Amino acid sequence: MKYTEKEVRHYLPMCYFQMDENGFGPKQCYYLYDTYGKSVIKEYKCSDPVTVQRIIWGKSLVNLTIKMWSEDIKQGLLFKWELKEYLKECPEWIEKSLDNSL
Repeated sequence: MKYTEKEVRHYLPMCYFQMDENGFGPKQCYYLYDTYGKSVIKEYKCSDPVTVQRIIWGKSLVNLTIKMWSEDIKQGLLFKWELKEYLKECPEWIEKSLDNSL
């Protein structure tokens, strides 16, 4: 995916990977990040670090949302059955993560 120069300048300072046209692809870079964490990935170069950064942010937002739902259910602010209706349109792993966090 090609990004405008403005997008690259915005995201690149926050990216964990160094940009290199011949580096690993976004899927491989995300796997390295998810498996080994931030400390190891500085050694690797990525062909599209902006996409990897967006994936990382997306995953953290989903995890935060699941955590907030879990806390709301525990405090009685949200009913589990009510949320189950909403989650019918979401991937199955989100519901499993919510169940594991309760």
